[in-house]
Amino acid sequence: GLALHLQYYIKNRNACLSIDPQLNSISFRQNDLVKNFDIGDISRFIIVYSSAVDFPGHYGFAEYRYCRMYFQTGETIIITCLMIHDVQDTLEVLLKLEPEIKKVFLPFISKA
Repeated sequence: GLALHLQYYIKNRNACLSIDPQLNSISFRQNDLVKNFDIGDISRFIIVYSSAVDFPGHYGFAEYRYCRMYFQTGETIIITCLMIHDVQDTLEVLLKLEPEIKKVFLPFISKA
């Protein structure tokens, strides 16, 4: 669980996400990098979480999950559960989109 937590921490360290459903905008800032998108530009919205969630109390990493958003521009952003605790439900409500769900045993952030 510690390696997973560290990966999530490093991925979203110094990051700020702002979603404004009324302006239909997403802004992702991390250090000197700023990415601005329209919500309508999302081409894929994937939530990756641990299949260990089916066995509550057995695995400390069961609640770890992240979102990978793909945009029509070819850019992606990753939002971990350390940035938004209930990442799936919160983003579904704000974006008014239903994500693709991917279950894996250890939800490490992959390259693709």
